Amino acid sequence: MPLAIFISYRRSDSAGTTGRLYDTLTAHFGEEHVFMDVDSIEPGDEFAAVLTETLLQCQAVVVVIAPTWATVRTENDTRRLDNPEDYVRLEIEQAISSGCSIFPVLVDGAAMPAADELPPSLQPLLSRQAIELTSSRYKYDAGRLVSALEKAVDVSVSPPEGNRARPGSRGGRPQPGRDRARLQKRRYRWISLGSLILVVALFVPWTLQQVRAPEWNKLPPAPIEFEGAGTVAFEGRVWVAGGVSAAEGRPLLDTVRVFDPMTGTWAEGPPLPRPVAFAPLVVASDQLYLLGGQVADGAVDSVLRLDADTGTWVEEAPLPEPREAGAAAWDGSRIVYAGGVGRDHGVSDDVYALENGRWRPIGELQIAREKIVAASDEFGTVWLLGGRDRKSGVPAFGTVDVVQVDHVSAGTSIYPVHSAAAAWIPGAGVCVIGGDTGAGLTGDVQCLSGYDDFAPLPEGRAGLGAAVVDLHLYVVGGYGAGFHGTSALEAFHLGTV
Repeated sequence: MPLAIFISYRRSDSAGTTGRLYDTLTAHFGEEHVFMDVDSIEPGDEFAAVLTETLLQCQAVVVVIAPTWATVRTENDTRRLDNPEDYVRLEIEQAISSGCSIFPVLVDGAAMPAADELPPSLQPLLSRQAIELTSSRYKYDAGRLVSALEKAVDVSVSPPEGNRARPGSRGGRPQPGRDRARLQKRRYRWISLGSLILVVALFVPWTLQQVRAPEWNKLPPAPIEFEGAGTVAFEGRVWVAGGVSAAEGRPLLDTVRVFDPMTGTWAEGPPLPRPVAFAPLVVASDQLYLLGGQVADGAVDSVLRLDADTGTWVEEAPLPEPREAGAAAWDGSRIVYAGGVGRDHGVSDDVYALENGRWRPIGELQIAREKIVAASDEFGTVWLLGGRDRKSGVPAFGTVDVVQVDHVSAGTSIYPVHSAAAAWIPGAGVCVIGGDTGAGLTGDVQCLSGYDDFAPLPEGRAGLGAAVVDLHLYVVGGYGAGFHGTSALEAFHLGTV
C-alpha cells in the first residue's frame, strides 16, 4: 500500500503544529498512509535514505511553512535553505522532480515566501495554492486540506512502478548490506503475515458462529413521548430540546431532557424560553445552539444559545428569515443552516453560514425542501440529506448536498426519506437513520460510505433524533405506525463499525 502523504516541516519552528496536523491526517487516512520523520522512522534506519525512499512512494507532499521557515539559520549563521544538503530543501526538490502533488500549508501567521527568498530549484513551490492553518479555526482549515488531499491521493492502490524506490538507496548509490538487511526483515514479515492469515482463516469462521450480530439495545426511556425534538451529543451526554408531545392535543414542548450514559438516567436541563419543535440543536465552539423552529403561531427566526454562566438560553443573531424543519450542523468553524419551511409554508433552498455573529448566504440546495437532516465531519464538510416538499406533493427526496467553504455541490444520493436523523459515525462516515419514505416508515441505517452492517431499528419511525457518544449511537423519540411520539431510547455499540 502506498504511503500517500509525506509531511515536510522544520522541527525548530513548527513541530507542535505539525504534530497536531499529523494526528489529523492519520485519523482520516490511516497511519500507514502518512509519513512524518519523527514518528515514522524506525530506530536504526538511516534518516536521509529513508526520507528519499519514502518521498518516491508518496502521492502528495504537505509542506508546512512557519514564519521562519525560509530564514532560519545554522550555527555558522548561514541560511539553511541555501545549503544543498538541507533536508527540507531536498524533500521539496524531490517532490517537485517526481511530479507529485504539493500542498503548501501556512501556519502561525506565515505567508508564502517571495521568489527571491527561495533557491531556483524551489521556486516552482510558489505556483501551488497555499492553505492557511490557524488555531482559531483549526478544524475548518484542516478540513479544507483533507478535502484537497482526498482528490490527490488514492490509498487503495500501490504506487506506480516507476515511482517505487529501491530499498536502501540514496541519490542512486546502492547500499548492499542495508539492502540485504531490509530484504531479510521483509521476508520475516511475510512469513509472520502468512501465519497470521492462516490463523485468521481457521479461527474467524468459528468465531462468527459464536457471536451474535450487533443489535440495538433498549435503554431507560425518556420521561415523555415526543417527536420533532432537537438532539445532539454535548459534554458526553445526549441532549433533547423541545419537540411535539404525543399527549392529547399534541402540544409543543419547552423542555430540555438530558440522558447520561454513565449513570443510565435522565435529568432536566434548562427549559427553553417558549415551546418549540422542528428546530435543529447544534454544538458550536463547545456551546449549544437551537435554531429557528415552529412555535404556536408558525415558523420563527430566533437563534438561542445556552449561556454556561447563567444556565439560561439567550438570543443570538437571528436567522435571515423564519424557518422550521430546516437542518444545521457545525463544520468546525461555523454553523451551516439550510432549507426548511417559512410562515407561508413555502420551502427554501437557501444555505447560510453563521460567521462572526452574522448570517451570510453561501449557496443553494439542488432542490428546495424541508424536514432535511444534516451531519458534519467537523473538518470543513457538511452533508444535507433527504427532505420533502409539501406544496409540490413530493413525499420524499433522496437528494444529498455537500457544503464545503462557499460551495454547495451534489453528493451521493440516498433512498428517498424525510424526517430522519443523521450523524457522523466513526468508521462509517455520514449515516441517515430511520425516516419517512412517503410510502411508509423505515428503521434502516443508510451510510454514504456504503457501510451496511447496522441492524435496522426495532421499529421503523421518523421524527427521531440521533447522537454519538463514546462509541455508541443513540436514537430517541419519533413517530411511527399508530403512534404520534415515543419515549424510546436505543443504543448501538460502534466498537465493531
